[in-house]
Amino acid sequence: MPAPSGHLRRRAPDRQLRLDLGDPPRTARHRPAPPQPEADALYRAVQALRAAGHRVYRSGALHRVDDRLLTTTDLIRLRRADPRCEQPEGER
Repeated sequence: MPAPSGHLRRRAPDRQLRLDLGDPPRTARHRPAPPQPEADALYRAVQALRAAGHRVYRSGALHRVDDRLLTTTDLIRLRRADPRCEQPEGER
């Protein structure tokens, strides 16, 4: 049933206070990625080992090479020690 004219009530104003959220949290996506000094050597090592017939995969923070788990340093050492991997003149 409609309210009689002249008796319309206005909505009461919100009595809630604004919630101060402060500054938005800083997350990792806003920070620049730290440089990885071994990134180029790692890429070259993976390419050379794959070309020499090794199976190289990423396994979390480690690398899986022919069913062995190696660190990044060990992977680069393996590439330098493997005679089947071709090495540029500057790396010998």
